[in-house]
Amino acid sequence: MILCSDGKPIQEGQHVPDKTQFAVDIGFTADLFDEHSYLWFKDGILWLSFIYSKKKGAFRNLMERIEKMGLTWRIPTPMGRMVLIGIKQKWKIGREYDETFGEDVEYFTNEAICDD
Repeated sequence: MILCSDGKPIQEGQHVPDKTQFAVDIGFTADLFDEHSYLWFKDGILWLSFIYSKKKGAFRNLMERIEKMGLTWRIPTPMGRMVLIGIKQKWKIGREYDETFGEDVEYFTNEAICDD
């Protein structure tokens, strides 16, 4: 179990800039990220669904802190610049069936991927 700096486990659910101890611990703060940005932590996986950084290097620093904590992360349905970042960083690509969409959803991840 990964703990925040306050000694408590990371809360399941949504994390927005500055609003949780976890967000503050990883540098997900309002001065660096848009107020509509959010992360989602569920079942031990951190989902980076909507991230808009205000300053150059903020996203890279965020990812470094997430990695340093040893968290498993996923960035679902990457588009635009995020695809370019993922390719440059050589992130792995995974796919998982999503009941909401009724189809496989592609994501970038740091997980070990087994190709079927």
